[in-house]
Amino acid sequence: MRTIIISFIILLLIAQGHSTFIRNFTWKTEESLWLDCIEKYPDLWRPQHNLARYYEKNNRLADAIAQYLITISTKKNSINRNEEVLTYYNLGWVYQNMKKEKKALYYYQEVERINPKFAPMYINRGGILLEKGLLDEAMSEYQKAIKYDKKFPSAYSNLGFLQLLKGETEKATHNLELALKKGPGNARIFRHLGHAYRTKGLHEKAFFMFQKSRELDPHDPITVLHLVELYSTTGMKIKMADAIGQFFHIFHENDQQLEKFLREIVDRDMIATAILPDRTKLLTLLAEECQRRSLRYKALADYCLQ
Repeated sequence: MRTIIISFIILLLIAQGHSTFIRNFTWKTEESLWLDCIEKYPDLWRPQHNLARYYEKNNRLADAIAQYLITISTKKNSINRNEEVLTYYNLGWVYQNMKKEKKALYYYQEVERINPKFAPMYINRGGILLEKGLLDEAMSEYQKAIKYDKKFPSAYSNLGFLQLLKGETEKATHNLELALKKGPGNARIFRHLGHAYRTKGLHEKAFFMFQKSRELDPHDPITVLHLVELYSTTGMKIKMADAIGQFFHIFHENDQQLEKFLREIVDRDMIATAILPDRTKLLTLLAEECQRRSLRYKALADYCLQ
């Protein structure tokens, strides 16, 4: 009897150890975890959706799209309206990031059909319309987002940016300040608010906002150009020269990236006018710095040849 009991305990421990080993193997990665859940519970929405989210977060966008479509098409016992909305919304967001706006707009339309009060969708759709230059349509989307959910800072900040585009500085300032009150704020909100203050002649407030923007995103060349222009306007030539040096340093002497950036701010008239105060002045300052640098390197080249 003692031998039988000991043998049973040993076999039980071996079986539990094997189960633990198999479970650890299953949970080795997030992907394998969700695949295991789907195999065990094929009718549940969450494992299907979370696997797609995993692919999306890891930039496996084709896999994410395929899995989201499976999530939508499979008949599930537990799926509800909010879950369906979230899947359509995420599909739209993936396509928007891939610059496939028609597909994105289609899935956002599905979101609106199921739940017309889903505010994040209006924010994303407004961004697509803004890129197309459809300002009034984009503004309508942001206003709907605020109507249905007043807690999103991005709705206020995007609306404020649109109002900057339209020259409505007071309204823009109000909505950008609201965006900061609604959340911690990001570099772009501080930059846009700095631009609004600069337009109103509030230089100290503008400096503060641009500095906050730089703290959050030190590699944003647009904020640095704002500072270049503001230093030039206020006669701070030494700081202006330092800021111009910081601008070139951001591109790490990558001429192709620098040229691409300059072409964007020259060609995109509508957007560039809103995000930069005086492009003609800034481009002149940058041209002068390029000429100074070319002369300096020419002198060094002549020295080396001698």
